[in-house]
Amino acid sequence: MILTFIITLLAYAGASSEVDHCSGLECCDIDTRWKVEQFEMVIFEAPEKVVQVVTYDNDQGLKFVDVPKHRHLMKTRHVTDMEDDRLTLQVYEEAKTCMVGKPRFHMKPKQEKEVLCSFDKEFNSTHMFSSENSKHENLRFLPTALITHNELPIKLQSHCPSDYIVQTFKYVNVDEQLVAQKPDGEMIIQDLDIQRDYNDGDFLEMDQERFPEGLNNITRRKRGPRCLRISDDGQLGGTNCMWVHVRCDKGAGCPATHVYYTCSNNLNVNGQTIVGCEYILLCSTLDNNRCAVHSESTAVRCEQCCISDYCGDHMPKCSLSEGGVAVDVTTRKLTLKVNIIKFKADRGDYPEVNGLRQTAHIKLSYKGKECITSVLPTDIPILNLNNPPPVTVFLDTQGALGECWNENVSTGQEKMIMDLKLPPNSPIAVNKVQVIDENNKQRCWNSYWRNQDSNYNKQNNQWVRGKAIFETRYGATIPALANNFEDSCTE
Repeated sequence: MILTFIITLLAYAGASSEVDHCSGLECCDIDTRWKVEQFEMVIFEAPEKVVQVVTYDNDQGLKFVDVPKHRHLMKTRHVTDMEDDRLTLQVYEEAKTCMVGKPRFHMKPKQEKEVLCSFDKEFNSTHMFSSENSKHENLRFLPTALITHNELPIKLQSHCPSDYIVQTFKYVNVDEQLVAQKPDGEMIIQDLDIQRDYNDGDFLEMDQERFPEGLNNITRRKRGPRCLRISDDGQLGGTNCMWVHVRCDKGAGCPATHVYYTCSNNLNVNGQTIVGCEYILLCSTLDNNRCAVHSESTAVRCEQCCISDYCGDHMPKCSLSEGGVAVDVTTRKLTLKVNIIKFKADRGDYPEVNGLRQTAHIKLSYKGKECITSVLPTDIPILNLNNPPPVTVFLDTQGALGECWNENVSTGQEKMIMDLKLPPNSPIAVNKVQVIDENNKQRCWNSYWRNQDSNYNKQNNQWVRGKAIFETRYGATIPALANNFEDSCTE
């Protein structure tokens, strides 16, 4: 009788453990409610295999995403409250830091589990999902206010070690918000969150004052930030605050449309740059490159700046040149009309080499001045699988034009030199670029990259010169045909 009772208990315990935890496809049984559900996403990032583990702890109401250390990226744990998704906690063991902020968009847990089931059915260690087939997001996260451990949401507190630095953050999407960039990586970023009118004498609103919604025991103060700092003994404590007044040289303040960030790479208090990533699924069937996002983020240090005036040390004049000339982002000087060919529907964004994304750009040289665009877009529709035609894309935003935004081309009829750089395994090619003068849209310059010009689709990470329409055939004998300027353009 005792033996029978013990066997019965063991059988009950075995059944209970199966219900407590499931892994992979066994979690897809809709008739069983599991306490903990775990999925492994096997992803090929040449030359490595990366296994991202997604865990739903239904008892605690928490979702965990664990990304291993690979390439230049740190081991990262993302923790999100499934019942309150206003905040996500990112734990970086290597940097002994917890970052908390508004998460990237995710589907609701029920939908996301269905997608993970589809992913696990299709991909495994022998047939891996390729990172090239995902859309890559080039994010930066801006550390903002330092907070204490007990100001984390209660459900997240136990998942951040008590001796770790805790700091809030917000995301900046470089592909969408970048205005201009220097070779050393310094950037000017547009961020609507900080754009407000400043009059002389106003208090400058600092990033330390901006707290994301959902924190615990945070009381907002109207007079400014709490000025918390890490002391020499590693403890978080208060310091004396010095409220910063806006005092602009011209005495006219700085209007909201002139307020930007100037950003550079950031080392945290432990002397490291925090770099992490996450793969996010967006579709139940992974049949195109919009269904998976590779969200990679790097910490940056930013300060507010004014493009039209120097308004003190805490709001200097935005500058990307040694001479201190401000980048004029209030008036676009030109537009680029680019014919782009997308080759394969299953090839997503640009490839990575040694942890660096290899990207395509256009360089313009005119009247002794030179500028380079931001990254050329890859989210191009494919209208014909066998012979994809070019799709016309207008580059007319600050983020897309980059430093060419305020390149003045309003005078002269000289040839404009256009160079194109494509990385190896680029998902796109370009066969024509038209530069339109915004001051007079009848003025434009046209350059071509074609097989007949021996310059088409050169994926070698080198600048390749575009040609005027008849330059290859007649340019040597009729020099005027080597000039790509036209004075009667139509859009």
